[in-house]
Parts: sequence; C-alpha cells; structure tokens
Amino acid sequence: VAADFSFAPQAGTLDFGFRANEPRGGIIARLAGIDALPALDLDLAGSGPLADWGARLSLALDGHPTARGTARLTSAPDKTRRLSVDLDGDLAGLVPPIAGALFQGTTQLAGTADLTEAFHPQGATLNIRTGTLQVSASAALDPATQALSGRTDVTLAAGGDALIGIDTGGGMTTLKRLTASAKLDGTLDRASWHASLETDTLAMPAGQLASARLDATGVGASFRLGALSVPVSASLRLAGLAPQDARITQFAGTSTAELAGRLTIEGGAPVLRLARGSATLPVL
Repeated sequence: VAADFSFAPQAGTLDFGFRANEPRGGIIARLAGIDALPALDLDLAGSGPLADWGARLSLALDGHPTARGTARLTSAPDKTRRLSVDLDGDLAGLVPPIAGALFQGTTQLAGTADLTEAFHPQGATLNIRTGTLQVSASAALDPATQALSGRTDVTLAAGGDALIGIDTGGGMTTLKRLTASAKLDGTLDRASWHASLETDTLAMPAGQLASARLDATGVGASFRLGALSVPVSASLRLAGLAPQDARITQFAGTSTAELAGRLTIEGGAPVLRLARGSATLPVL
C-alpha cells in the first residue's frame, strides 16, 4: 500500500494518490467483504486546482479490469462549483450477496453535485443502470428561499418473464418486477410529498403475492433539523396472497389497509402518531 497527500490552501490545489496491491486472500479484500477474496490492484489519484480538479479510479480483481471511474470539480464564473463523477464496471463481486441481484452485468453510474463557493449543496443528480436495476434521482435546494424539490424513480426487473432472486439470509425471495418513485416539492417548512411502491409476482419463504402496491402522500411537511414533522396518508393493497403457514391460510386472497397520521422525531427515534386506520381482510 502506498499513499501521498498534498493540499495547498493558498494556491487552492489538491493532490493525492493511493495504490494498493495484494495477492488472493489479502486483508483489503477481507475488510471490504469481497467473498471470493481475489487478488486486488487498486489505483486512485487526483490532482489540480479546485477550480478545475480531476481524479481517476481503476480496480482490477485477479488481474481482470473490474471498475474504472473519474471525477471532476469545476468552478463557474459566478463562483459556483460542480462535481461530476462517473463509474462503470462489473460490481456484482464487490457487493454483499443480498445486493448481488441488483448489480448484474455492467454497472454504469453518473452523478453531479452543484455547490456554492463554500461547498454548500444546491442540487444533485444520480443515474445508475445495471442489467436489472435502473435509478434516476435529482434534488435541488435554494439556500436563499429554502425552496426544495426532488424526484427519484427506481425499477428492478430482469426483463420478460425472468425472475430476480435475492438471498435474504432467511431463504430466497424472488420477484418479477419492482418499481418505486418519490417526489418532493415546497420549502423546508412546508413541503408536499408522494411516494409509491409496486411489485409483481413476489415469492418469499413465508408465502407468495401476485402483486402489491403502497401509496403514501403528505402536505405541509417540515424537514428542518430538530423540527421534523411529516403528515402521512397511506394505502396498501395486497393481491393474491398465499401464505405458506397453514395456520393463517384464512388470510389468503386480497387485503387492503389505510392509515393517516404524522411522523415526528422524539428522543432521537421516529414516532408515528395515528389519526385513523382501517383494514379489509378476506376473513372479515
């Protein structure tokens, strides 16, 4: 392992380098939790003035190029900054087994972060694409008006009728497709939000579901630190439920539930105070 670092505040330059090389079964692979404990060759370096700074990353496992990426920090005439990053490679062997299904094939990641001259965040984008996963996210915050907005869309699918298997440690879970989305608009003191989650053909050790959908929304939320207060109105529909446990087979079929309340932080822990709730079950 070799590393060097140099930062010159007056000149506004940052230079660093990190290189690691180890045979199979090495300590870095063990600390990173890479199951196969491959031989590892990692090279990370960055240099230049903060007004136009660049970095690069390369990683090889067992002598095969596995991932590569770049980062660049630039400064605009109005002194705002933008950080851009990109990464692509075969990352399935680098993530825990439970996440392996999310990173099948080649992973492509691209992101940006817009910053003030003092490096305070103003906005960001993130896009991830693998053989099974697609993620698109964006967010913006105006420091002057405290206006904020954000959106995230996630799709997990293998395509066609193929199923994705996820080993949760307690058995294999399979699904055909999962989609999720979230949207936020307003100010830190008063924001509106909506989130949804839908899955198709879900099978777990505890049973099977033909489909499931969750929708949640709220108006007038406060996201200020120390004053979190989020109104919640949610509905859930489970269709085609088939429990494996014979003792609860009476719940087979379609169920729905609705609730309304407010989420706050009390004593450092989240607390959901319900205003109303209802459920419709096959046995009722």
